[in-house]
Amino acid sequence: MKRTVSIALAVIVIAVSISAAMSFIAPPTADLIAPQEDEEPELVQLEGSESSFYPYLSAAEEHRKGSSINVVVRADLDTTLRIMADDGDWNVTDGHEHELGPEELSADQIQINTTDGTSMEWDEAGGATRYAFIDDTARGNDAEFVTESAQVHFGDYYGHRYHIRMYEAPHQDDEWVIMQAHDEHFDWFTLRHAVHGNDEAQTRVEQDFMQQEFVDDVWRKHVGNDEPYDNDGWMTVVELAWVMPLLLMGALGRQRIRDTGLSLWGRLNSVDRQRIRAAYDRLTLNHFLVFGSIVGLYFGVRVSGILLEWYVPALSMHGIAMVLYPFIAIGIPAVTYLTARRMTRRMDAGVVAAGALATAVVLDLLSLSVDMMPIGIVIQRAGVVLALGLIAIGATDRANRQDNETLPNDWLVVGVTIWVALLVATLMGWI
Repeated sequence: MKRTVSIALAVIVIAVSISAAMSFIAPPTADLIAPQEDEEPELVQLEGSESSFYPYLSAAEEHRKGSSINVVVRADLDTTLRIMADDGDWNVTDGHEHELGPEELSADQIQINTTDGTSMEWDEAGGATRYAFIDDTARGNDAEFVTESAQVHFGDYYGHRYHIRMYEAPHQDDEWVIMQAHDEHFDWFTLRHAVHGNDEAQTRVEQDFMQQEFVDDVWRKHVGNDEPYDNDGWMTVVELAWVMPLLLMGALGRQRIRDTGLSLWGRLNSVDRQRIRAAYDRLTLNHFLVFGSIVGLYFGVRVSGILLEWYVPALSMHGIAMVLYPFIAIGIPAVTYLTARRMTRRMDAGVVAAGALATAVVLDLLSLSVDMMPIGIVIQRAGVVLALGLIAIGATDRANRQDNETLPNDWLVVGVTIWVALLVATLMGWI
């Protein structure tokens, strides 16, 4: 009985640890869950424009403080798309002047300086419908909720990307296109994109417009839409002078800090390191087989999604998800069960399997540069790590030594039940 409790506690510790690791890499926030309803919505009107807009998007036709409008280009939609989609050589900034809050400035706008350079190439994109509220009653027209005029992204649909939704002015004389820019990654457990935040994407967008002959000015205006996510209430305003054909644009590369593992190892004391070395001495080929198969399958799905997106245009985004999701939902626990059957020690199987999935999740977050995660997703990841550890325990030879070997043991039943329940709850939107 004591041995059973010890094994269960070891797997639970790993499940809790993955939550802590995810929280360390991408601090969870409750801001990503339920946008608040705005009972007294305030509209934003740009200089020289008769129409105005609500500075948030929402998933339904209602005034909720959802995704913040964080960029506006003073041009028509066709011009804006042509600038962002065509190849070009754009010099941009590395400055962080926009990080000042409204309480630190006396004016309602700030200038953005430019120094260094990078480049991005925006492509047509798809995504869930979000509504913007636009008021054109000054001309005798309607004030109404509208859907996206266009969507573009930079990056990979099944990897990491910057995603922008665009909404054009209701009248051509106003000449503005408002944008909601954010960065996100595709989550294979939820089959949805998980948004990290808005600030970095906003900076990338404004960088691409800076120091160009066809850009007259780039500055930020405070509009007070500082919730949720990491918004600070400042909206980037891009004013164009004239438009010219763009020449050449390279691809943007994102790089993550590489010494995270070394810094963590440096924090361990001598006792911790001795225990790790002792565990290392017990390793066999079966340990590596369990670990490698889980991590390999996890990242195999991630890479396959990106490659199919690149090279198999006949498959839609939903089609790719239908092809690959079974490898997550069924493949990971099945591979875990088959490989863990070669192991005898329950403790080893549970720790290795749970540790493998936890490692894959953490490395995935690091490779995708995830900066923020919803609390519900952090809890869900801890749950699936726990479930996989229990499945691995139930697959071992020692766990199957019971009177009636035709029935699955309790470890396996509990692990599969938790795994299925969490995936169903996530897909149904309950988590």
